[in-house]
Amino acid sequence: MEVKVSFEADEVILAEPPTFVELAISYCEPGLKATLQPTP
Repeated sequence: MEVKVSFEADEVILAEPPTFVELAISYCEPGLKATLQPTP
């Protein structure tokens, strides 16, 4: 991830994160997946 940081006189004045990020689920409690499924 790239963050743009602007400085003025060695002081951070702005930190701009990206508009979109791609996340991955690394852990999920058992049974939680079933509760997130839409019901017909």
